[in-house]
Amino acid sequence: MSAPYPSWVRVAAPLHAARRILLTSAVPSRLPRRPATPRCFRLVLVAAVLGCSGDQQHAIDASRRLAATAKAANPKLPAPPPVAAQSAAAATPVLHVDASESMRGFVNCLQRPTQFDRVLDRLTVDLGITSVTSFGAQRSQDRATMDVVPASRELHCPAFYKWHQNPDYQLFDSIAADRGGATHFYLTDGVQSDFVGHNQSPSVERLGRWLAQGHALALLAFRGHFEGRGWSETRQAWIDGVSTDKRPFYLFVFAPTEPALDATLGRLSQSLRDSALVQRFAPGAATCDVALTQVSAVTRDAKIPWVMLTQTATQKAAAAPLAVADYACRIRPEFPLATLRPRLLGLAYWKWKGTSFDSTEAPNGLSVSARPTTTSAAGASTPLVVSADVGSGTLFGFAHAVLGAEPGELRPAVLALSADADAERADQDRTYRIGWLVEQLARAQVERTVAPRSFSFTMSYH
Repeated sequence: MSAPYPSWVRVAAPLHAARRILLTSAVPSRLPRRPATPRCFRLVLVAAVLGCSGDQQHAIDASRRLAATAKAANPKLPAPPPVAAQSAAAATPVLHVDASESMRGFVNCLQRPTQFDRVLDRLTVDLGITSVTSFGAQRSQDRATMDVVPASRELHCPAFYKWHQNPDYQLFDSIAADRGGATHFYLTDGVQSDFVGHNQSPSVERLGRWLAQGHALALLAFRGHFEGRGWSETRQAWIDGVSTDKRPFYLFVFAPTEPALDATLGRLSQSLRDSALVQRFAPGAATCDVALTQVSAVTRDAKIPWVMLTQTATQKAAAAPLAVADYACRIRPEFPLATLRPRLLGLAYWKWKGTSFDSTEAPNGLSVSARPTTTSAAGASTPLVVSADVGSGTLFGFAHAVLGAEPGELRPAVLALSADADAERADQDRTYRIGWLVEQLARAQVERTVAPRSFSFTMSYH
């Protein structure tokens, strides 16, 4: 017989024919003939079971080897860049203050101290800072000035905040150029009131480069009283008469290493840290893995992970998507993302050829997709479902799926800081598109630090 019939059929048919010939020619004609069918049937059944079991065991062994080999070939994360080891107290922290006009509403010369005043004073006391850098530019085509001034009462008065522009990407370039090992702080309202204020690309690019070089970054968000004019980036104009107790302002923290960032944040008072929403973009802030579900299986290996689906499970996957594995992620509380979603990076297929699997193009009916993510205190989990309507031209099929991670939703507290429009007074208690900046930084860090994961499954067609 020719394919696609399994090997045990080809062996069993000659056995049946030979036995039939023996029974019909060797028995004397004068004796009553006994039916040959039952005994022949038993022989065929035994041969069939042995042949089927043998093919299955060969497929199991081949699947295990193939799953391990395919996993070893998964894409790897880029090696982290070398970062020179430095003492956590290698240099005095440096505080930069956004001295643009949009900051004026936070201060009133301490007539009625605001949250901004308290944060500024706590920073200088906790970190032993006696001078700050006043940052800003008068015109869009100017290079920003970075004047070092005493950390005095002047910082709490509107006159200090005199610059029309705050091209903060220039400040980020200056921080990146510092080879002294200092930790830099940047206190700002997050409103980029220069001529490209609507475009965050320069800032995102500089911050992403800082992280890509292996340095550490944190963003502390505060809310405080604001009274005065607010700058609208969408209108590129001032809005008079803004009054709110919830206007956000931010402290960017640039540290040479994660240990240096830990040490510096540890020096801040508990009351200051408790009043802030702390967001960190540390390597290892999010980790993901794949685990098999309790799907009906002939056998499985959770370490690879790999599973051989039963014929019933394979038929179910052909009729409707079948949950075969879970993509589970653990995210530290200070990372700004609430969830991570799996993204299919590759799906490879091998077809059983009697004694081994041969690589071939994945059939149109084979797919791996994700169901909606569920979250809990322990993390986020996304069921991975398989559709396997691939026909029955072979006994077994083997598939290997590789998954990467991509950002899901930001945490609700982070989303609450951000606005997609800031043209009205009512919009001034949020920051224009700050969520976009945070999401892009989180995305870049996920791509660099969350390793691709995979799972394999063998389908039993007959």
